[in-house]
Amino acid sequence: MKNLLILTIFFSLNLSADIGNKIKHVVFIGIDGLGSHNLLRGEFEGIASPSVPNINKLKKISAWTTEAQIDQRNWSGPNWVGMITGSNSDEHGVLTNFCENSDEIPTIYQIIKEQIPGARISLFYDWTKIKCHAGSGFVDKFKHTFGGAPRITKRAIKELQEFKPTLTFVYYGQVDVKGHQHGGSSKQYKEALEEVDNGVGQILDYLKTSGMDKETLVILTADHGHDPTSGHHSSVDFPVPLFISGPGITPGKIYQDVRNNQVAAIIAYALGVYPSPKWSSTIENLDAYFLEN
Repeated sequence: MKNLLILTIFFSLNLSADIGNKIKHVVFIGIDGLGSHNLLRGEFEGIASPSVPNINKLKKISAWTTEAQIDQRNWSGPNWVGMITGSNSDEHGVLTNFCENSDEIPTIYQIIKEQIPGARISLFYDWTKIKCHAGSGFVDKFKHTFGGAPRITKRAIKELQEFKPTLTFVYYGQVDVKGHQHGGSSKQYKEALEEVDNGVGQILDYLKTSGMDKETLVILTADHGHDPTSGHHSSVDFPVPLFISGPGITPGKIYQDVRNNQVAAIIAYALGVYPSPKWSSTIENLDAYFLEN
């Protein structure tokens, strides 16, 4: 039986009470370098508004916010590790992108493996540091992929077809690369994001056509945004999107405070497993969620 406090989280999100009995799979889509301001038209002068019909489509069927706060350290490492450990960088110990962390806080990978017999976890990525803090023996398939979003997407869909993993983490890093090289308002950044959007669409289409969407939670979020012109990360004051879609989800805007490191707790609840007591970003922050009817 699920922790009653965890249920409180999702009743306030307008999710049905038996969501954990419906969801057998989670697809976690991470887009490195995607700030909410990099999506919104006219938010900042000079931004080349991307065409992202598939991300917009996902938003429409999601409980969503474009105001998810990032870690106090606006690096990729602290944020991605925070998302899989339900904690902030002061707690999990990753302060930069150099994987200098300990393994003191269990990851969502470990929690799933310990509580779901036969669970399969797969991770597809194009930035090697995303493997930080994965934990030995908890991820069944790591696949580092060159060739950008199209090849990552292809391999992720093949994995879904063949194995239907319990958790599939699809990480796209090229948007961040182009942001560093050219800035968040550049043509190159825009094109990279549009390529990722196409990948998101292919994943959603596969889930729909295969019928997996009836028992799959989809989460999309990011670690930080990009400054329009400098090539640097946006500051911690700039939020990122967080979209949650699947069986039992009532689409609509989330109006309460949200942090991207709440992803671990969301995955845990959806799959019906207990979160680690070492996670700090679980009950206290999540139980304030609500949707406007």
